[in-house]
Amino acid sequence: MRGGGDFMTDQQIILTLATKVMGWKRYGETDFWYGDNGNLFDHSFWNPLQNIADAWMIVEKIKDTDIGDDFDFTMDHFCLTQITPEQISRTVYSLTQR
Repeated sequence: MRGGGDFMTDQQIILTLATKVMGWKRYGETDFWYGDNGNLFDHSFWNPLQNIADAWMIVEKIKDTDIGDDFDFTMDHFCLTQITPEQISRTVYSLTQR
């Protein structure tokens, strides 16, 4: 159990990744988001904690940033066959909190 009130739910992590990393914005008070291309999509279909394609979208978005450099350094300590979408997403999320 994490202490000090720093515990984030999966939904809060996904929200942070969607807004801080992907740059998406919520469409009013709906469950829809829109991105750079202006296309609307239902947020429930995007889950980088469980879907490797969604996690990879995050990696692609940060690859040429300072977060991307820190991500590469951090992930170098893991065996490639053990990397999961959740590990990728939580690592990027923690880097956004610095």
